[in-house]
Amino acid sequence: TGMARIIFPVCLLFSLLFAVSGATQIHAQDNRQAILDELAEEYRPGWIGRYIDSLGNSLNRIDKTLSFNWKGQTADARLESTQFEATWAGLLFLQSVGQYTLYIETDGIVELEFAGRTIKDKSGPQGLLTLGPVEMQFGWHPIKLKYKSPADGGKLKIFWQGPAFKLEPVGGQFLFHPTENTIQDEFSRGEELAHALRCARCHESPAVQD
Repeated sequence: TGMARIIFPVCLLFSLLFAVSGATQIHAQDNRQAILDELAEEYRPGWIGRYIDSLGNSLNRIDKTLSFNWKGQTADARLESTQFEATWAGLLFLQSVGQYTLYIETDGIVELEFAGRTIKDKSGPQGLLTLGPVEMQFGWHPIKLKYKSPADGGKLKIFWQGPAFKLEPVGGQFLFHPTENTIQDEFSRGEELAHALRCARCHESPAVQD
């Protein structure tokens, strides 16, 4: 019929458009993955954290996420007191162009440096330390975070909001540091293995990572 003659080319046109659109999206994803693969040797997962407790004990380690609750605990088994100071330096990986806002939840004293700004006052919602929104580009961006805990250990968690997502924790897949700055962190690797093997079923071990 005449109607069938009209519907068939229209359906064919939409099919072609969807095919082209799908191919374009796949091509864009392949390009982005190629960029990430090319730069993978320049960056390692996690931020480098430098810790020192109130007794002067100090250590460096790589933290692959920043979601901690140290209430009544030391920040690391190598530290002796629950009160400590820490500084993290690394890179925050942003997957797309747009406005980003960072949030820090803590009961200690914090200072955040990012995108040319430094902030230390808790002016955000629910007493969160807030930086942004700031217009950012795709890629790896330097970031530095300083923290001083209260006497009982405290807590520290980092969240963000971006152009394509609402408020959520910053995942470990977005935290990096330059390969040239990396450190040997065999102690933390041992803790990861102990956790994977469930050694805590029979042995006591401080768990500070949420």
